[in-house]
Amino acid sequence: MFILYNGLSMKKYFISIDEGTTSTRSVIFNDDGKIVGIESERINLYYPGNGLVEFNPLEIYNAVLRTLKKSMENAGIDSSQICSIGITNQRESIIIWNKRTGIPVYNGISWQDKRKMDIPDFNNYKN
Repeated sequence: MFILYNGLSMKKYFISIDEGTTSTRSVIFNDDGKIVGIESERINLYYPGNGLVEFNPLEIYNAVLRTLKKSMENAGIDSSQICSIGITNQRESIIIWNKRTGIPVYNGISWQDKRKMDIPDFNNYKN
């Protein structure tokens, strides 16, 4: 796919950001579906107690930025050539942010964490 940009025809690329339980990965594809840039970085998990699993949201944010930058450098492209971004993330993990500051209130709670309340199954609810 080519897009006219400042009078020039430029090839466009697609990015996939995969935020997994143990790593952040940024992959760049050309319009033929071929991978032209890829970068991965391990993320830390923290275990503050029995059955508790947390992660630092700012570590993840910074890992995403670093892997995006490195994968774009590997592909030899700049941000003006990106036409779309897709994101996958960690199941039911939770992060609470302060809406005024944009800073996380606490570590993220991983989907693996045992701190959860029982959620009723309304599919099996009978009057």
